[in-house]
Amino acid sequence: SYVPFCSDFGPVHIAAVAEFCSLVRRYIDDVRLASRHLVFYCDANEEHVTNSLFLLGAYLVLEENWCPENAAKQLESVHPSLCQPFRDIADTPSTFDLSILDCLRGLHQAVKAGIFDLHAFNKEEYYALDEFAFMQIVCPKFIAFPGPKDHCEKLGDFSPQHFLNVFRSLSVSAVVRLNDPTAYSKETFENAGF
Repeated sequence: SYVPFCSDFGPVHIAAVAEFCSLVRRYIDDVRLASRHLVFYCDANEEHVTNSLFLLGAYLVLEENWCPENAAKQLESVHPSLCQPFRDIADTPSTFDLSILDCLRGLHQAVKAGIFDLHAFNKEEYYALDEFAFMQIVCPKFIAFPGPKDHCEKLGDFSPQHFLNVFRSLSVSAVVRLNDPTAYSKETFENAGF
């Protein structure tokens, strides 16, 4: 399930998508189950239904090579009132919602652009970086992470120094600040060569 930071609601993370696709593929390829139907179900919670449909659509796009539109069309039998749109983290009313189709299109584009390869995806690395500092390798040239803070008692050490060795090991060459300039001193990264 999706773990929100604030008022956000998004699709499950990419490691969950990869694990789901692998699990479904194992069941489908199991010759002992060849004469049986595979049934996937969830409770009626809107968030669970929405992410379940996203996972099913992701499987069709990633494993069965369906186009996003055809995958989403297969999911239309679920009544729209059981789903909710994905939205950003802002604690205000959403001004831009994303549909399951939007997310499937993004996933499809990531595959076409070579940013994501289901069969080369390293979930251990993903989870290690996520556990270290909620970091995610978006593609080989882009790593997303919540901005460092000079002082963050709630989350532990999120100072810029905390990230330096990991950034070096991942061949990071630049850090683009998108958060409040008062959150941390940029000199820490600059003095370290970033």
